[in-house]
Amino acid sequence: MSVLIGNLVKVKATFKDEHNEKGDPATVQVAVKEPSSTVTTYVYGTDPELVRESMGVYYILIDTTDNAGEWQFVWNSSGTLQAAGQTRFTVTETYFDSSP
Repeated sequence: MSVLIGNLVKVKATFKDEHNEKGDPATVQVAVKEPSSTVTTYVYGTDPELVRESMGVYYILIDTTDNAGEWQFVWNSSGTLQAAGQTRFTVTETYFDSSP
């Protein structure tokens, strides 16, 4: 996926059990790797950036202002809904030097 620099991007993870029903894991965390290679880990319940949207659905908002390049995400959970997953997107520069 590619987005234009300056967008606020919602990155989601959905946790389901073996019956394909959504559920909340004991713990949820996401590691975010910025284009600068800085990695920050967010833990639900500790870090306000990681939000529970509904049963089994969590997200983090990424402000892409002045941060072009590839963003990478690794989600992990523990407990009865133990899971891991990853995703990424690329932030591209605008065609112009400055916004109109």
